[in-house]
Amino acid sequence: TGGFPSSHSAFVTSLLIVVARKTGFDSVEFTIAFVFASIVLYDAMSSRKAIGDQAKILNRLQKREHLREQLGHSFTEVIAGVVFGAVVTWIGILLS
Repeated sequence: TGGFPSSHSAFVTSLLIVVARKTGFDSVEFTIAFVFASIVLYDAMSSRKAIGDQAKILNRLQKREHLREQLGHSFTEVIAGVVFGAVVTWIGILLS
């Protein structure tokens, strides 16, 4: 959870590329993979980041840190995960 690059983003990007190559962009499978990837990318940047921001506030109010604060990803971490996933997947495709 958190970190550079986002492994979740890399995974769903790889999945999206593989599904597109196997079934095409106009397939039901690609649409499902696209919606899944969109949800994962949105969750990585916003939902989980908001929970981490709330944990920071709660830790300050409690005067101690016992809640994990780094839960989500920044935009840069997500983009880096997308790029990493795409590059590794294309290298794998080209080598196979």
